[in-house]
Amino acid sequence: MSNAGPRPTDDISGTKPLVSVLMPIMAAVFIAFLVIGMALPVLPLHVQQGLGLGTFLVGLVAGS
Repeated sequence: MSNAGPRPTDDISGTKPLVSVLMPIMAAVFIAFLVIGMALPVLPLHVQQGLGLGTFLVGLVAGS
């Protein structure tokens, strides 16, 4: 009989922990949300006062 793979009781040392694998993804998502969150409060003011558009379009821009 051949050994097809590791058994659940085998030592899995040498593999990266899950946290170290997910950390770069979590950091990228955090930075993306941070950048979007910093621009969001200024966006409605620019659309309504700077571009002269109505509140409906301000809602569409902020929602999108």
